[in-house]
Amino acid sequence: MKVGLVGLGRMGRAIVARLKDNGFEVIGWDRDAAAVKAGTDKGMTAAAHPRAVAAAGEGKGGRGVAWTVPKAAG
Repeated sequence: MKVGLVGLGRMGRAIVARLKDNGFEVIGWDRDAAAVKAGTDKGMTAAAHPRAVAAAGEGKGGRGVAWTVPKAAG
């Protein structure tokens, strides 16, 4: 299954790692390039735009899941 994540802060990166460890294909996006790099270092595929995350599961009978993990205020 392919899972998409929008928001790769501390929680998002932990979710990426957990999903990859359990055999999921993960595509993700974040406005912070360093957060995206941290995700790709864990095996995630980087998306160019949040819409690409949402579209990732379209076709071939797949299903995309967008998961938003907002950065904490402060």
